[in-house]
Amino acid sequence: MNGNPGRLLLAGEDPVALEGLARSLQCQGYETLRAVGAGQTLETLLTEQVDLALLDALHPLLDTVRRLRHHLPPEELAILVLGKPAEPDLEVRALQAGADDFLLKPVEPSVLLARIQVCLRAIRHADMGSGGTFFRGLPGQTLGRYRVLEVLGEGGMGQVFRALDTSLQREVALKVLPKELLSPAHVARFRQEARIMARLDHPQIVPVWDFQMQPLPHLAMELVPGRDLDRILAFGSLPVLRAGRIARDVAQILQVVHRAGVVHRDLKPGNLLIEPSGRVRLVDFGISRLLEAESRLTQPGCTLGTPAYMAPEQLQTASDLVDGRTDLYALGLILYEMLVGDLPLRREGLTGMLAQILHGNPMSPRRLRPEVPEALDQVCLTATERDPDRRYPTAEAMAQALEGCLEAGAGGERP
Repeated sequence: MNGNPGRLLLAGEDPVALEGLARSLQCQGYETLRAVGAGQTLETLLTEQVDLALLDALHPLLDTVRRLRHHLPPEELAILVLGKPAEPDLEVRALQAGADDFLLKPVEPSVLLARIQVCLRAIRHADMGSGGTFFRGLPGQTLGRYRVLEVLGEGGMGQVFRALDTSLQREVALKVLPKELLSPAHVARFRQEARIMARLDHPQIVPVWDFQMQPLPHLAMELVPGRDLDRILAFGSLPVLRAGRIARDVAQILQVVHRAGVVHRDLKPGNLLIEPSGRVRLVDFGISRLLEAESRLTQPGCTLGTPAYMAPEQLQTASDLVDGRTDLYALGLILYEMLVGDLPLRREGLTGMLAQILHGNPMSPRRLRPEVPEALDQVCLTATERDPDRRYPTAEAMAQALEGCLEAGAGGERP
């Protein structure tokens, strides 16, 4: 087989079996990684670029499938599960958890290869529908003075790559607006993102270093080491004190953002990078709003943001209701998620979730995690009030409340 037909992760509990399977697949041209146990499987898939995960299913791995599907949709990762005939319900549970295919062991090598090829064709077909084919071919190419090295992440306003600035010989994070989004409105919003980032001078806001329109609109940013909070939360809730510190740091960053006349509007764990030192960095101002000139970039009736982290006013058509308190609502949800390990409305489905956002009550993490201090619980409750007038009036006020929780010991934990 010519070239590399795909990068596969082989996961299970038997290292010897995984090694034999890896050798047979490598003979067919596949690049393989191996992971033993559910924890290593999840960590590998959240830190490595993989096309397909082949899971030798045990009960912990099925839970891994569920968690993976929240962070890696089917168009980004195919999941094929192997199971034993002695577990008749395993196929149903695997498919319900989010697996793309299921095979009973022992499986003929030719059948396994055919199923792998079908799964990979499916995700590549999905890529073609979303413009992903262009992006998959971009690593190795050059945009202006930047040589694209690998994909780092993707969002609604483009994809981010690790790239080399050939003029200055330094690596950058390069955000590119694809051909499919070259409408005047998308280009204007992309340009506004670059201008907003350029005016926000703060060490915990990732700076933009360059913006160019040719051959495709792209902006170069500092390449930040570490992982985004979304990937960290894939492993579950955080220690209470660490969650409080991250929330306080984000509130302090939002002080700078709001004083500059900017509302982020899409605050979520995926836009918060955590460096190895623990320092928090804020990124992605793709749908941010300049309060001094809200504009024609947001059309009447247009809802922007990530639904799970939207405030009630974002679902309403009167855009003048959106201000800094909208970001504080999202931060309250992020704090809840750090403390509990999940969002309170995630299991309601999109329609039910939006109804809960509009009509539900503030969410208390203490109900599910009793060791959360009352003061920190109250921060969550205040930040996630439906009525903006009942939330913290400013990011500074929320930061001070969180600082008070930390000074009180946040449940007796030590840093």
